[in-house]
Amino acid sequence: MNGLVFVGKVGRFVTNCAIVVEKIAGFTENLAIVVMTEMMF
Repeated sequence: MNGLVFVGKVGRFVTNCAIVVEKIAGFTENLAIVVMTEMMF
């Protein structure tokens, strides 16, 4: 029982980390686009 709870918590933690990484990646991508646009003009 405790093993299942632990696996559930780890799974949730990994999912949260993946979401955070995805948000950071999206933000970085937007930032890169803005910087490139600024460079062009």
